[in-house]
Amino acid sequence: MNSLLCFVLGEADSLVSGILLKDGRFEGKLLVQGEEYFIEKSEKYLKDEITKDVFHSVRMLIRDF
Repeated sequence: MNSLLCFVLGEADSLVSGILLKDGRFEGKLLVQGEEYFIEKSEKYLKDEITKDVFHSVRMLIRDF
């Protein structure tokens, strides 16, 4: 696993922090335009096999929790 600390190209005051998993997916936090998001593996939340094959990651807005 590789840890990351970077920004979103073209987004002032953005921040990305997390890890790259062995399968190439990103898991971590994203701060863009004052909103903070979690990005995690889809199989943690999506149980339907077809849906899991289509969506490799899930992005969730932190203020919704």
